[in-house]
Amino acid sequence: MSNTIKFSKDSIAVLESLYPINQSLRIVANNKQLKTINPQKTTVVYTTIDEEFPRDINIYDLREFITVLNIIKEPELDVSDDKFIIIKSSSGGQKLRYADAEPSLIQSYFEKDVKLPDPDVTVSISNDTLKAVQKAAQALNLPYIGFVSEDGNIMFKAFAKNNGSNDETNGYSEKVGETDDEFELFYPANALNILSGDCEFEISQKLISRVTSGKTTFYISLDPKSKFN
Repeated sequence: MSNTIKFSKDSIAVLESLYPINQSLRIVANNKQLKTINPQKTTVVYTTIDEEFPRDINIYDLREFITVLNIIKEPELDVSDDKFIIIKSSSGGQKLRYADAEPSLIQSYFEKDVKLPDPDVTVSISNDTLKAVQKAAQALNLPYIGFVSEDGNIMFKAFAKNNGSNDETNGYSEKVGETDDEFELFYPANALNILSGDCEFEISQKLISRVTSGKTTFYISLDPKSKFN
């Protein structure tokens, strides 16, 4: 495998999508899969890039690294040195040296993979529905987004609760399916800000969910006040 890797715009976009999860990232040698976990350990993300590297790449400040990549036209990464990355343009006219972080500083990396128990609720959400509910939560300052069963229907909702009771104030909802179960399965609204595109939600009553969107898979914990009867 070559020590010089061309880094695509699509792969830079993948890195940009991961920064809101954690500022640091490890790119594992000989592996196109990336994985990261947020500091609160409530969200795990798996995704892929187009490239493989012959050694581990440890990035402490992902935003800084993305900025550097965007400075260089058609960036090529020379990883011959195990402590520095030489980032240069394809024409050779631009060149930048970037230091690898100490591996111990990469708190986003984990060894044991996440597994989802058998899901109790599976729902497909279009990008339009997702964006509408996200925008309603933001516009109305609603702290929760999730799925609530109502009269045999699954409603995807942005909502608030008064003092922990079931009395709702402002809210927005769209019907996204039907069910015979009764549940209130929801997240802090900001936990879903990382999502975009068409998504499939697979939710366990053990309050863990798997959300798939394109080539990215998210494991997101639900709010502990969620209920499944």
